[in-house]
Amino acid sequence: MANIHQSERKKMNDKLVFDVALAAPALTLPLWVSIFEEWLRFGITVATLIVVTIRLVFVLQEWYNKKNTINKTGDK
Repeated sequence: MANIHQSERKKMNDKLVFDVALAAPALTLPLWVSIFEEWLRFGITVATLIVVTIRLVFVLQEWYNKKNTINKTGDK
């Protein structure tokens, strides 16, 4: 008789573990989705700032080279 109860208890524990394994991601979905969105926004912002900074460096180099070329040749 004791073996039957232990077997039934093990089946119930297995079902409980399975239910918790399915329910945990569904219950925490809003939390990890919002964290992922925050990191994604941060990453996009950082990437945009890097691209804009690189573009600004190229523009300033072009402007500086054009200014030096004009000063060396004497043309305006």
